[in-house]
Amino acid sequence: MLRSRLILPLAAAALVAAAVPAILQARTGTASITVTAGVPKELSFKVTPKKITASPAVFDVTNKGKLPHSFKVCTKPAATDKANTCTGVATKALAPGKSQKLTVKLSASGTYEYLSGKASDAAAGMKGLLTVALAPASSPA
Repeated sequence: MLRSRLILPLAAAALVAAAVPAILQARTGTASITVTAGVPKELSFKVTPKKITASPAVFDVTNKGKLPHSFKVCTKPAATDKANTCTGVATKALAPGKSQKLTVKLSASGTYEYLSGKASDAAAGMKGLLTVALAPASSPA
């Protein structure tokens, strides 16, 4: 009996914990993105999620590789991830194990490239695409 009384509150707490990030994004208009450099291989990024619906975007970047890495978000939409440099906002070069938050205002829906701040690392494949789907601005009544 005691066990069943404990399971229901724990299940409810788990559901609330899962829903909080989406609720915060909808209310604050801020997207949270986790970026891991050096994973799954040294010259790559793992970005989660790869689609956002709010701006500004706050990237929590952590270097789990063995080399210093920087992360850059291009501020103009791009159709492909073929560029190795762009105009954008970047972290400093992060030593292995270090982290930095990066806030980027993406003003329009579209596909944005992210890449290494070091052009040779970007050319080696350290880049990708982020989809931004902003809600249309509501017009005053």
